[in-house]
This record gives sequence, C-alpha cells and structure tokens, in this order.
Amino acid sequence: MKLTLILALLLLLVNPAMADGIDARGKEIEGYVATSARHVVMFGLSGSLAEAAYGYMNEKPEEKAGSCSGTIKQFPGVLCAKKGDGVFECLIRMDLEKGVLDGSVDELCEHYGSATQKTPISAKRIYIGEEGMAFDLIGNTAKTVYSQMAMKPVYEKIPTRGCLSGGLAKWLDGLECVKAKSRYSCYVNIKSLTKKMEFIGDACPEE
Repeated sequence: MKLTLILALLLLLVNPAMADGIDARGKEIEGYVATSARHVVMFGLSGSLAEAAYGYMNEKPEEKAGSCSGTIKQFPGVLCAKKGDGVFECLIRMDLEKGVLDGSVDELCEHYGSATQKTPISAKRIYIGEEGMAFDLIGNTAKTVYSQMAMKPVYEKIPTRGCLSGGLAKWLDGLECVKAKSRYSCYVNIKSLTKKMEFIGDACPEE
C-alpha cells in the first residue's frame, strides 16, 4: 500500500499535468464539429469535457447571458453553460481565415443554431485543464478543419515550425494541420491565460 502511494506521488511529480485536468480519448469524447460559415469551424463539447472546461474557466458566471440559457462563462470565441440537472455544454468558434477565436455570447448561440453538418468529433485525445485546452484531431474532424483554413498548404517533410510533418501542412498560431495522402491530422492549443489560440512550440501532443 505504501509502495503504491509512493509511486503515485512520484508520477505526479514527474508529470504535474496528471494532477489536474481531464484527458479524454476515443469513445470518451462527447461532442461535435460543424461549419457555420466559410472559414469558420465550431466545436460543441458536452459531458465530462464540457463540465471540466466550465470548471476551469476563471470568468465570472452570468445567469442567462444573451440569448443562451443556463449559467454562462465565456470569453470571445468560447462559451460554456451549466444547465439544469447537471448538464454542461461548451461552444468554441474559430475563424480560420483570421486565425482567432471569435464570437460574442449572442453570436455563439446564434451560430450554434445555424451550424450545418454536425458530425461527431474524431480525436486521439482532448485535454482540458487549468492551462487551457488541447485537441489532437484526426479523421473527418481534422479534414473539416484543414479544409476551412484559408491559406495554401506547403509540403513539410520535417516539422520545422510545429509538431506535424510528412505531408501538405497549414499553420496558424495555435493550430496546425497536415494532409498525408488521404489522412488528416490537426493540433489545436487554446491557452486560458491569454484566452487565445497560441503557438504549440515544444509542447507537441504525445503520439
């Protein structure tokens, strides 16, 4: 028993991220991705991911802000709501022409209703914690994001600017995607401190 406790404490010291946050993978990921306009992508999160995001947001909660229902925490481009019966929901809207999180409370609620072709999120991993959110996207979700990014792709054999390589790559601050043959991958990094998508740098998601 003592040995187990010591090992657990050592793991937390080696990897402080394990001490907090939620790390969802595969079937644990509840949510959807959709497009609401040209070069605009919206993510909807529910379940434990939405509850964690709401809990880690530092913004002051508002009751029935704008046209949204529930108790709301939000900053431009990100909105999380606590509704009745312990139900949580988050909306994240990205303008992939400007490369920013974008949308007020009313705009997010309006776009949520008008979003087309909602499909389940395909991701290896979504992490939400005190420092922010990290999305490791694959499949149709990554393809949707890649397709909505406005810039022309460049061939990247070695990852000189980010984490991805071996295909046609597109970059924005805090977002990078690559297409390798018919396979797509994207990394998204949203920082809580700045409330923006920010350069991933050396913090590449684990394989």
